[in-house]
Amino acid sequence: MNKINQGDDSLWSKLIDDYKEFNLNNFRSVGGLNERLGTWSAIDNSSRYYKALMYEFAYYIDNQTENCDFSIPKEGIISKYYKKILNQDLGNPTTINYRGMELSMDYLLSIEELKFLNNYLGGISSVCEIGAGFGRTAHSIISNFETLEKYYIIDLPEMLNLSKAYLKKVLSNDDFNKLYFLKPDEKNIIKKIDLIINIDSFQEMPKKIATEYLEWISSFET
Repeated sequence: MNKINQGDDSLWSKLIDDYKEFNLNNFRSVGGLNERLGTWSAIDNSSRYYKALMYEFAYYIDNQTENCDFSIPKEGIISKYYKKILNQDLGNPTTINYRGMELSMDYLLSIEELKFLNNYLGGISSVCEIGAGFGRTAHSIISNFETLEKYYIIDLPEMLNLSKAYLKKVLSNDDFNKLYFLKPDEKNIIKKIDLIINIDSFQEMPKKIATEYLEWISSFET
């Protein structure tokens, strides 16, 4: 049910080989493995152009104060979340210095997502993320919302290897123990969940698999 129709077997085999061996110290550096997970690259149009876009994105997030359902600290929206997310530099990402904070594109995106999800995440005890990439969203949510007791990640085995290794390094033991790593055919282990999220991967799935996920989501009581 969850096997992807690869199309080009040789390309898929190359991707699988890439993910079998990864170096946590530099997988987010320029030209590194993480560029296969994102839709950006620091070397497109030069790194200066990329960093300028990052700075503009940070400024945009910090000034999107309308419809915020929380009090904004004087340091800004980014600081509210950033200061609780430790070890963001694992993987040697490209960063900018914004108001004294070293920010990467990955965690800027996570902070934008936290701002959007803030009202949904407050006070709940369980989250399921479908397609977590290397784990940036899980890292950010667990670090900022202390009421969470369980965080399920559903992903392909190759990606679970990376996210498990990454999150083991960046989270405390107590926070890491909140995580449950599931392959797609293991998702029915989850019997009750407060919130299910997906960041940028449903559009990458065959329609049949995405529909099956949506049907599974709708099976939970609201």
